[in-house]
Amino acid sequence: EGTARKSVYPAWFDVQQCGNSGYDLAPGKNVTTGEFTLGFAGLLLGVGGHLYDFGEGLVLANATRNEDVAALASKLDPAGRILSMPIATFVERGGYRLNQGEKMRVTATYDNRAGKPLPDGAMGIVVGYFLPETDAHMSALRREPKKQGSVTARE
Repeated sequence: EGTARKSVYPAWFDVQQCGNSGYDLAPGKNVTTGEFTLGFAGLLLGVGGHLYDFGEGLVLANATRNEDVAALASKLDPAGRILSMPIATFVERGGYRLNQGEKMRVTATYDNRAGKPLPDGAMGIVVGYFLPETDAHMSALRREPKKQGSVTARE
């Protein structure tokens, strides 16, 4: 008797809604938010975050339930450079339940102390591990590996 293996997938929550992830940073305080509707149900097992320098933190929230999922406050040096980002895990409570159709919100907060605009100076992404309710939903997203010896129009 063993535990059945399950596939875990990356979950990507980007304030730019998975378009071009970088964006301009104005001088001073900047708060940028993106929202998504979940296409799949399952469990979020844990998350970490990605910010650029001057990034103070990220908040992942379930807008449908009006609750914060994770608040990730960065550690910055005196010049505003990122030293570290925390991670949040939900495994001890069985994961954070995500339901198909729920709206999720990610917010990135920056304090640009450079005194000038920084083109493409910001990014705000929460990345986590997602265990889908059913692997069948995720299998439709898999790409077949390129066959050896195959040639595309660009090659």
